[in-house]
Amino acid sequence: MARRRYSRMLQEEATSAPAPLQHVRSEAPTVQQHPIVQLQQALGNQAVQRLLIQRENETEDTATEAPAEETAAAEPAELTLLSRQQVYLALTYYTSRSRDYPPQIITQIQHALGTTETGRADEEMVQAVANWQAGQGLTVDGMAGPRTLPAIFGQGLDVDSREEEFVAFAQQQMEQWDTLGTGEARAQAMMTKINELLTQSEVPECLVSVKSLPNLLGQFDFATWTIEVGLDQFERDSVTVAEYADMANTLYHEARHAEQWFSMARMLAGQNKTADRIATMMGIPPNIAAQAVTRKYDPKSMEALVADGWYQSVYGVSAAHREATFRELSAADTELAAAQTAADANDTPSTRQRLQRARERRQRAYDAYHNLPEETDAHRVGDSITARLVLASEIENMPD
Repeated sequence: MARRRYSRMLQEEATSAPAPLQHVRSEAPTVQQHPIVQLQQALGNQAVQRLLIQRENETEDTATEAPAEETAAAEPAELTLLSRQQVYLALTYYTSRSRDYPPQIITQIQHALGTTETGRADEEMVQAVANWQAGQGLTVDGMAGPRTLPAIFGQGLDVDSREEEFVAFAQQQMEQWDTLGTGEARAQAMMTKINELLTQSEVPECLVSVKSLPNLLGQFDFATWTIEVGLDQFERDSVTVAEYADMANTLYHEARHAEQWFSMARMLAGQNKTADRIATMMGIPPNIAAQAVTRKYDPKSMEALVADGWYQSVYGVSAAHREATFRELSAADTELAAAQTAADANDTPSTRQRLQRARERRQRAYDAYHNLPEETDAHRVGDSITARLVLASEIENMPD
């Protein structure tokens, strides 16, 4: 019997089954930044400082610790990024959604961003949100919505301590790559660590299926609560830091999806949905839904608001947009492959133009996929692992 990986019964909250949760990568060239710059943009200077100080402590017999003001990059100055009209639109966003943004939620945003805690959205707050968004590479509009809130209020796998713990494991695994035996053993070891971190985050462990996945490093199957791991990459005789970081990024990304889905279930539990109802609505295993009921969110909490942003994207008001985004991404991939084949067979101005149009279409489709709230979040969290691993390698190889 075929596995019904993404099917679920139609409910009033949604009209179609969610699309597959695959870690899709862009084929367009990107500007490469130094890993220290990447990490500073993603996490601020504190994470960089911890790694630098750790290295200084490890080599203190040959070097003394530099003053903090010499090793830490200057914090960017706060800027007034939004025009008067943009401020008005941002304030309207909060007031028109007063049910989602009551005074206690607004106060939490103000506290997190260090602005005056009035409990009412004001220009100081929306300019601070805009500055935060600019530092995270998000759309700068001053609206702390489903893409911005998870970045402000890190939880679960998205906290420094767990990311640093995973990177420490990853560094050790890279050093022991040859002694770990088979590719399956390497993949299972990484997933064992990820499941340990999920447990710390109060998220049910994922089942693990290691197998050949052509063109994929991994994917999360929420219907069976399984992370499928691509075996081929783990069977390499050796790996570079970049290759290993890509594998670690992907599996951490997929684990973040598991955390997102469990958060959505906890949010529904907070609305007094039963476990059976949650399992049916979301297409997740009944035992996972039952655990969510025992850990339900306060419906007025920030955690519930963040989870609702993901829920609306996958199952709610934006579900049709999400499905259309994945259909277009698939169609763009097909067109790009056909255009590349035609150009390879007959290199003419016409086939080159077709190939260029296909590449542009694919990039637009990828950008739309990346902009889905749950994907923006999972990519941000996974990319932090890449930046930390590459940075740790760079620091380790710095001359004393």
